[in-house]
Amino acid sequence: MSILVTGGCGLVGTFTSRELALRGYKAVAYDIDLRPSLVKDLGSDIKLISGNVCDMIRLLNVIKDEQVDHIIHTASILTHEAEVRPLEAFRTNVEGTLNVFEAARLMNIKRVIHMSSVSVYDLSVPTDSFGEEHPFGPNNIYGITKVCNEFLAWNYILHHDLDIIMFRPAMIWGPGQRAETGGGKIIKPIIENAFFNKIIDVNPKDSYDMVYVKDVVDVICKACFAKNIKWRVFNIGSGRYIELNEMLEVVKKFMPEANINILPGERDPLYAAAGRAPASILRAQEEFDFGPKFDLKSGVSDYKTFLDRWHNK
Repeated sequence: MSILVTGGCGLVGTFTSRELALRGYKAVAYDIDLRPSLVKDLGSDIKLISGNVCDMIRLLNVIKDEQVDHIIHTASILTHEAEVRPLEAFRTNVEGTLNVFEAARLMNIKRVIHMSSVSVYDLSVPTDSFGEEHPFGPNNIYGITKVCNEFLAWNYILHHDLDIIMFRPAMIWGPGQRAETGGGKIIKPIIENAFFNKIIDVNPKDSYDMVYVKDVVDVICKACFAKNIKWRVFNIGSGRYIELNEMLEVVKKFMPEANINILPGERDPLYAAAGRAPASILRAQEEFDFGPKFDLKSGVSDYKTFLDRWHNK
């Protein structure tokens, strides 16, 4: 039997596939844009399959052919791309997720892990830390699609007895992230421009609740096989919001030649849900013993190790 990871060559999908393989599971990375260089060190332990979650027939055939019994659904068009291409975002994020749930029902999948987002929340409601019961109120297309997906998930849980666990991560950062959005738009340039000796343009007063990809992957893998789960929805974050100035200080310790250009201005309003207040992670702590193992220092160190390996430095 195997575990299908949709969006298996994105940031979370890649590291989930890697971790599953390292733990001895057969991982099938299913993605419209395969990037074998991100997993080449693991050889045949990860099977890469080209496919789109909007292609229901392809999805069903892969599940059947690969004897899939669990699905980790990470495929999504993210924040900035969704604003530019809203029709495509709804097709991929909503129709694609519906396909995953329906395929799981038809093929008797044991459990689906669905990646939602803190973007579902209404953070115009004052709070110091928002839990999973905080009201919905997304301020962007991406968040709206994630709310739709959660309603779909509950329909399949309640009416089809499908076992679904939903995670709402804060901003995720890590190596191999695409540059278009989220941590790829904000964190990636800081670390990788320093690595490649390019100018870093940044407003150091920007702050975000951000979590390193390996912490997210660890709780995904735990949830995939956990028993007697009390809750179905979990926030995942660092438990605090972090100024980019802190990130810059850590980056300079590892790459002291970093060339930083300080920018004025306000933070991107598309990420309001990622930085006004941290997500409460108490529920994930209780259910999965979740706690961030990677702080900024260990995260930047791990990120740089991957860059060294991929670029043979």
